[in-house]
Amino acid sequence: MDFKDIRIRECIVPRNEIVSANVNDSIKTLTEAFIQSGYSKIVICNGSLDRIIGYVNALDLFKKPKSIKDIIVPAIEAPETMTADKLLKQFVKRRKSVAVVTDEYGGTAGMLTVEDIIEEITGEIEDEHDYQELVERKIGNNEFIFSGRLEIDYINEKYKLHLPKTDDYETLAGYILTLNKDFPKNGDEFADGDLIIKVLQVKKPKINTVRITLKH
Repeated sequence: MDFKDIRIRECIVPRNEIVSANVNDSIKTLTEAFIQSGYSKIVICNGSLDRIIGYVNALDLFKKPKSIKDIIVPAIEAPETMTADKLLKQFVKRRKSVAVVTDEYGGTAGMLTVEDIIEEITGEIEDEHDYQELVERKIGNNEFIFSGRLEIDYINEKYKLHLPKTDDYETLAGYILTLNKDFPKNGDEFADGDLIIKVLQVKKPKINTVRITLKH
């Protein structure tokens, strides 16, 4: 499969959705984080998400470690401009499964796993811990409700809306922030060409749901 044009920013789990634990947390706290999230891997930071030092596999808890430091696995560090194929090769070569994605300032932009890259190529891989929370609903001939996390490419391909796309954003929320130049409030409404966009629900730092209406 040829996916050399896919940037890892297109597969990323954004910073505000990362589930993490602090390196000085107790094993009990880490165990609770695994239970609450349902994830098999959790990143470990030292004070803040800009200082991620690795990750822990849930299976390593069976080793009955005394501290988190005993089971930390170093993560791969990758710039968000790296292509998915290069990172996948790094995963295989270094036998790692989690990468910390850095922005142009050296801060943490997000993280991703091997599964995130594969899902970008093949489509969503659902397991017993995946819960469908993204909204995509047609409520009229020219009216739709979408989650802000939905990707522009996906919306355009499935619903033929021809939403504008640039390298500045990947998701509907990113499009709205680029268009509005500020973080919107519940009920904010604005137009872009033949599109009327109304923000239905905002919970900072997320734009949860949006209504899009076509004028014609």
